[in-house]
Amino acid sequence: YLSKLFFPLLQLIFGLGLLTIFIYGIYKFTIDFKFEILIQGILFLSFIGFFSFHLIYNFLYYIKIFRFKGNFITVFELHKLKTTKINYNEIQGFSTSEVYFGKYLWKCNSIVIYTKTKKTIEILSNHNSSYKKIEQKLKKRKIKYYGFEEYNTGWYFREYKFNGK
Repeated sequence: YLSKLFFPLLQLIFGLGLLTIFIYGIYKFTIDFKFEILIQGILFLSFIGFFSFHLIYNFLYYIKIFRFKGNFITVFELHKLKTTKINYNEIQGFSTSEVYFGKYLWKCNSIVIYTKTKKTIEILSNHNSSYKKIEQKLKKRKIKYYGFEEYNTGWYFREYKFNGK
């Protein structure tokens, strides 16, 4: 099941555009140095750098391609540039959830797959074209459904509710 391309590409293009502005700003700032605009320049470039980093990071982190073959699910994760093959027997269960981008900005549905080795794989509806089909395939294979879990943020990454089950 391939990823949706419109939204992630929009994120990547916008993030690269902001990154270009960030790099140009640093270049321009070093050539035309004026002490009066030092603080304003640092704040502006920090904001653009932070925002572009998050857009590019979300693009890389959430792109996943799924394939169901026989008794295995193969998952290609773009941020790792790696394909993982998971046997259905290795899957502990799955849950549905929501992912929030910004506190009130927007959210999307997700499926969280838990393996017996404590690995979690999250599939976002905005980044996968066959989001509902994946959920149906997991239910058809009689993989345990844990229910809905709330979105809980940890210090750096999301904390998953059913990881300790």
